[in-house]
Amino acid sequence: MLEDVCLRSLDGRPEQECVEGLSQCLGERGLPELRQPAKARAHAYLATQEKPGLRVGEAVEAGYWDFGHPAFDQMKHFLLLVAGEA
Repeated sequence: MLEDVCLRSLDGRPEQECVEGLSQCLGERGLPELRQPAKARAHAYLATQEKPGLRVGEAVEAGYWDFGHPAFDQMKHFLLLVAGEA
């Protein structure tokens, strides 16, 4: 999922621990499990940003995800192949 790649780009950032702990927090309180954990964690992170209502792709454009992070390298390579630029 795109959200999984985006979440990997948070490696080492303080927000990562918080969004990754969302499922655990819910489980410890006996609340229902997340139906789409990666999407929920991505939206939890985006909720902390200046414009929290952006979609994942819009958040890349807004600079909320670090598109220069190595987590995106395979995706960028694939897109270049598809575009015939690799």
